[in-house]
Amino acid sequence: MLIVGGAIVGSSVATFLARREDWHGRIVVVERDPSYRTSSTTLSAASIRLQFSTELNIEISRFGIGLIKHLDDWLGVPGGPPLNIDFVEGGYLFLASAAGRQILEHNHAIQRAHDVPVALLSPEELHTRFPWMETGDLAGGS
Repeated sequence: MLIVGGAIVGSSVATFLARREDWHGRIVVVERDPSYRTSSTTLSAASIRLQFSTELNIEISRFGIGLIKHLDDWLGVPGGPPLNIDFVEGGYLFLASAAGRQILEHNHAIQRAHDVPVALLSPEELHTRFPWMETGDLAGGS
């Protein structure tokens, strides 16, 4: 199998295909930059989040975070040095006007039902936490 593009999607396809017991073929990943310093993922925000509106997307991201945190289990070489990537969990801030407040609350309820550590903040709480932010036109944030 030829996979064009070795960023996160191409590399993931190659990794998971190679781990399948029923796969017996050859896998070739072609990446324009063999160092991966300028791959699509490296040049993007390359972030991962749990703030979704569906359980499936939350669980997909949770799996990805677990993979990153236990990279050696997936990509390590026996006897090789431990794999280390610069993974920083910074969080996201979603803001809503009055028109979007109901969606923000709905998504927040789904996230909390699946143990996502998020908070639903009023405009006043947003301003306290982020004093530089103008919150006069906001109905809330998560």
